[in-house]
Amino acid sequence: MNDNIHLVKSATLVYGFWGQNIGNAFFNIGGKWLLEQLLGANNIFLIADHPAYRTFYPQLRGNPRKALNLLEYVDTEYLVAQGPLFSSSFPSIWGPALERLSVRGIQVVFIGSAFFKYTREEFRAVLDILKKYPPKLIATRDPRSYRILKEAGISSTLINGIDSAFFVPEAYEPTPIAIDDYIVLNFDRRPEPKIAISEKGRFGSAEREKVNIARAVGGALNVPLEYSFQFADKTYHLQFPVLASYFAKASKALAYIGHALDFRRLPDRIDGHLIVRTEHRSNPFVGWKVYRRPHSVVSDEPFTYLTVYAHAKLVLSDRVHANVAALAYGTPTMLFSPSPRGSLFEAVGAKEIRSRPVSLDPDLLRSRKEVYVNELMDKLL
Repeated sequence: MNDNIHLVKSATLVYGFWGQNIGNAFFNIGGKWLLEQLLGANNIFLIADHPAYRTFYPQLRGNPRKALNLLEYVDTEYLVAQGPLFSSSFPSIWGPALERLSVRGIQVVFIGSAFFKYTREEFRAVLDILKKYPPKLIATRDPRSYRILKEAGISSTLINGIDSAFFVPEAYEPTPIAIDDYIVLNFDRRPEPKIAISEKGRFGSAEREKVNIARAVGGALNVPLEYSFQFADKTYHLQFPVLASYFAKASKALAYIGHALDFRRLPDRIDGHLIVRTEHRSNPFVGWKVYRRPHSVVSDEPFTYLTVYAHAKLVLSDRVHANVAALAYGTPTMLFSPSPRGSLFEAVGAKEIRSRPVSLDPDLLRSRKEVYVNELMDKLL
């Protein structure tokens, strides 16, 4: 995309925590490629993320007292971080680092960034720190985060951008595999749904009572337990189990209880399609959950996942970055999560991703990425 690579400045990109959420790797890889277009491949360095971000650690405490936070000691022009880091823990984790980096004259850049829960308390906590230690540039990954920062009068240069994981196809060519016809079910916190396919668009009479129960419980949980959509000229019907869904809604930790109590026998194929089941968490590794169903895939590296999503016929997931990777490689996908972090799909015109499988026009996506790269180049260099 860039025929005039800048060869003077250098940047250190914050990396890590792939095992506990492989989606982090997707935007790490895409973000590295993006920075290479701006500054040149030889001018990009990598450093570990804050130690406070490990799973189940009380992040409001900030980094562990005896931890050496190496990102505060980088010796490059820019420290670059990505993701939904504008959370309630931002002041305790990033506040001290921004202060120390500012004293050292290191300019901080956030790309593909966003808020986490989009609450008033979160906005207030994050904006106070950003005003006190304004980064050189903030490129958001969703229009909502951009509006909040702009209306708050943040003095940093702002760009209404996209998630860095949309650039993974530029960075990685998927491995050829000899499995031609499969769909991916990627459900981490939520239990895997039961899937039925018909030509008419309704469940049979034997399923109606279960549907009514699912609707009632789903309304109480504020999470739909029944979905129907059209794909490849057929109607897909999805039902999530009530008990496991209750635990999944309660908390991340209790979701594991729901999975343990889910004794359903689920198929290895649907309508002739092989079902491939991916798990985005390899650390901590919970073997009985990961390998509970046939054709399960888990890894502590991201490239296997990118290969799986790139070659699939369809990806159904409750993990935002499984959907991002699928869209980036041209695979139809649908999101089954109410998380406000799903607002990143608005930036690429995929607003309906929660109601039906969507795909992106490759030419429009390519154009959107080119505009973003050029804007970064203009405002960062």
